[in-house]
Amino acid sequence: SRAEILWVLKFVVNHFSLRSCLGLNDLFKTMFSDSKIAKNFQLSKTECSYYINYGLSPLFLQQLIDTIKGTPVFVVSFDESLNDIIQDEQMDISIRYWDDMKGIVCTRYLTSHILKRPNAENLLKALLSTVNDINPENMIQLSMDGPNTNWKVLQLLSNEREEKELPSVVNIESCSLHVIHGAFKTGIEAAKWNLSKIMK
Repeated sequence: SRAEILWVLKFVVNHFSLRSCLGLNDLFKTMFSDSKIAKNFQLSKTECSYYINYGLSPLFLQQLIDTIKGTPVFVVSFDESLNDIIQDEQMDISIRYWDDMKGIVCTRYLTSHILKRPNAENLLKALLSTVNDINPENMIQLSMDGPNTNWKVLQLLSNEREEKELPSVVNIESCSLHVIHGAFKTGIEAAKWNLSKIMK
C-alpha cells in the first residue's frame, strides 16, 4: 500500500494520465524482479482514481482545514464560471491564510460547488456551507470580482454575519489584489522609492 500511495502522489504531482497505470504492474515486476513489493504491486486506473478521490484528497483537505482553524484570520475568495463539460455554473472557492510553518501567506484551493442557478442566494449558501465548517469568526474578507451578483453576495453575507453577531468583513472593493497592488504602488511613489526598478 505504501508503494502504491507513493506512486499515486508522484502521479498527481506530475499530472500523469490515468492511462499511465496501464502495464505498470508488469513493468515494476520486470524492473525489480527481486522485490516482493514489486511482485505484489497492483494498481489499475480505477484503483489509482479511487486512491486520489477517496483516500488522499479527503486527507489533504482535512489537513488544510485543520491548518486554517489554527490561524487567527483568513480570507475567502470565490469565482464562478460555466463548466463546459456539464454545462452548469461552477463556483470555485480558495482560501488565503498565514502559514506559520512556511512563514508566508498561502493561497490554496478549497472546494468547488456546481450550481444550477448561480444567483446571489445560491452563491452565498454554497459559500457558507464551506466557511461554516471552519471558524467563520476568523474570516476577515471576501475576495471576488465585480459583477452585481457578487456585490449582492457580499451584502447578504454582511447581513448574515451581523445577525449572528460575527465580525464584519473588510470591504476593499471587488478585486483585493488590484486594490492592494494600487495602494502599494501609490505608497512607493509617495515615498520616492525606486522599487519598480529593483523588482524589474
